[in-house]
Parts: sequence; C-alpha cells; structure tokens
Amino acid sequence: MQVRPAVWRILRVPDTITLSQLHRILQIVMGWEDSHLHRFVIDYRRTGTKHGQVECQVLDDETVQLRNTVALLKSRFLYYEYDFGDNWVHELRVEKAVPQTGAQLLCCKGGERCCPPEDCGGPIGYQELLKVLQDPRHPDYEEMLEWVGGSFDPEMFDLESVNKRLRRSRIGD
Repeated sequence: MQVRPAVWRILRVPDTITLSQLHRILQIVMGWEDSHLHRFVIDYRRTGTKHGQVECQVLDDETVQLRNTVALLKSRFLYYEYDFGDNWVHELRVEKAVPQTGAQLLCCKGGERCCPPEDCGGPIGYQELLKVLQDPRHPDYEEMLEWVGGSFDPEMFDLESVNKRLRRSRIGD
C-alpha cells in the first residue's frame, strides 16, 4: 500500500484458496467493505472479478488457486488492486508456498496500523484526511471526524479481532 507510515499485514493462507477467496481475506484483514472492483496482477497478467468494464483480464480469479498463481510468479510479488477510483495498490510478497495442513491454517500473524477508510480518496486523500484529523482547528475537522464515525486512530490494529473475523468467514474450509 502506498501510504506512509506503511500499513501492513502478515497472513498465512491455504495454498488451495482461489484468488477470489484471497480477495475476500484481504478485505477482512484490511477492514474494507468489498464495495469496489478489484484485480490481481501477476507478472503483467491481470485477473479479477468478471466485469464488462475490465477487459484486460486473462485469468479468472474464481478458479485460479493461489498455488497455481505462485507457479506463475517470476518474482515473489503479486499485486492486488482495489477500488480503481481510489487506486489502492497492494504489493503481496509470497514468502513460501506449502501444502495446506491443519484446520486453523488461515490467520493473520501480524500487522501494523489501521487501514485507510473506504472511499477516502486513495493515498493522497488518506494523507489529507490524516492531516485534517490532526488539527481540530482545521475547517474540515468536524465534517471529517463525523465521516470516519467519530474517531479514527491510524495506529490502531487489533490482531485478535481480525482473526475472529477470519474464523467466522470460513474461507478455505
């Protein structure tokens, strides 16, 4: 993600999940609402939800498993793009691919900072939001504070809460 300080997560996921399932996992761990289009970019091959506005897709994320994606990677990175208007681009680094073992494989192992709010205007809009929320005298302070629900702590990350949501999702079972 292109914000500073960086927002990051470390995930352990079954290698049998599809890219569509990985998208749902990323939405959970980032705290977003899945209200926008997405795609993955794997060495210049694009994938994502089948949608008439996105014509450059080569791979169907409903059927491609993560284990097959890893085999396509020339590097250790794939990219997850979310909300083409805000243009969030996440760099996903694959540490290693191992066969699925155990029922509790899916989990978030760590992370830092709260994900930017949905529809905040991308990296530039998020930086502006943080600037406004740090200055109670800013003319937009009250409006932005109300927009984020009354409070927003950009340093907050609740690992236990994220893992509870992942368990309830039953993705990868």
